[in-house]
Amino acid sequence: MLPCCWLDNWAAYDDIVQRGLRDDVLKLSKNDSLEQIFGSDQWENFFTTLLTDPNHATATCKRQCGTKGTQ
Repeated sequence: MLPCCWLDNWAAYDDIVQRGLRDDVLKLSKNDSLEQIFGSDQWENFFTTLLTDPNHATATCKRQCGTKGTQ
């Protein structure tokens, strides 16, 4: 699972790995529900960064969805 389709590409791969969104514990096969994945520390940290510290969001997020101040 990834937060959006823009992050499902090789250009974003290193950012996704660094932020833990490709961690083995987040595989669908290792969880009982999507809510478990979405409530994980990795996902919480990802979205907290978007909301509270957008300058440190992934380059893909800033490019695709950022505002002028975060690009």
